[in-house]
Amino acid sequence: MSGEPTGGGQQDPAASTGGSGDAPRRRPLARGRPRMVVRIGPDDVGERVSVRFRLPEPEAGAPTESEAVGWLRDWREGVLTIERRDGSHAVIDEGDLVAGRTVPPPPPRRRPR
Repeated sequence: MSGEPTGGGQQDPAASTGGSGDAPRRRPLARGRPRMVVRIGPDDVGERVSVRFRLPEPEAGAPTESEAVGWLRDWREGVLTIERRDGSHAVIDEGDLVAGRTVPPPPPRRRPR
């Protein structure tokens, strides 16, 4: 009866795993770092963006990259300015961008209970 539907139209779990009763096999996750692509440009000024960028002079043992999410306020002469939620600004050289994309506006803040 293996492989035939059992009660309720469900398949016998042993049928999908070769009869061993173990969980079905799944494809392994991709290894390595995800592909980084810069998908923003000067035309995206005014949009909300997420960027990853190289730090200009990281200290020994410190991270070499950072991230910023916020509103792209300016992009001229190879320098972009992102306004973060807290009002601070990230000023990033275009050559230091590793990845970037536009993102939807943040969800509205919840009211305190």
